[in-house]
Amino acid sequence: MLAALPTELECFTFDSLRTITCSAIKQIVLKYVAQKPREVYGLTSRRQYKKVEHRHIYEGANGALVFEYMKENANTKERFNEAMTSHTSIVMKKILENYNGFESLSDLVDVGGSLGSNLTQILSKYLHIKGVNFDLPHIVKEAPQIHVLLCMIQWILHDWNDEKCVEILKKCKKALPETGRIIVIEMILLREVSETDVATKNSLCLDLTMMTITSGGKERTEEEFEDLAKKAGFKPPKIIYGAYSFWMIIELYPT
Repeated sequence: MLAALPTELECFTFDSLRTITCSAIKQIVLKYVAQKPREVYGLTSRRQYKKVEHRHIYEGANGALVFEYMKENANTKERFNEAMTSHTSIVMKKILENYNGFESLSDLVDVGGSLGSNLTQILSKYLHIKGVNFDLPHIVKEAPQIHVLLCMIQWILHDWNDEKCVEILKKCKKALPETGRIIVIEMILLREVSETDVATKNSLCLDLTMMTITSGGKERTEEEFEDLAKKAGFKPPKIIYGAYSFWMIIELYPT
């Protein structure tokens, strides 16, 4: 099925702000399948071949959307949390080498902070900051307690559609003082993609992953983040290099 991707098309147009060439996405998908068949076939279990109507693909395969599924499946939740903690530790270590935006803070709220890996690293470097790990009850009950003008949202917005992202940003804005800001850490897609460098491969693969396991989630272009910021009542975002060529820091200041 993968080999039959439509080569006669010049590109896939996701929306008015994003275009990806068919050849680029086909190369990435086919190469991934060739290199990691176990992972691919693990994701496409036999349960996914039954007819499913009016449901998301992950929900059809597992009976619930990804985060609801993890609530009831301790092993999956544990593996997910361990993976996110490991990945976060690597990325945040590099971000702290490149970014000094935490220096002036007295308080920091990590929205969707999982087990607190981000805060652990940030507060270890900046001992004067008081931190709050803000997440769901079944997550934070397993996190270690640590000491709390900034909301940080890392790898959260890509889980949600535009409407939910605007809602999240508006709620964070209500908690900010006039001089506060939000730090968003996400990948940023190019508006037009024709190359298959490492950063592009990673961002496109993650974009496809979010399309598969979430209901409306996706990676976004710079223009899409600007649109979210405007709708949520923020100034145009300030984008700063974060880590490993594709993780970017997006600073949002209230209008």
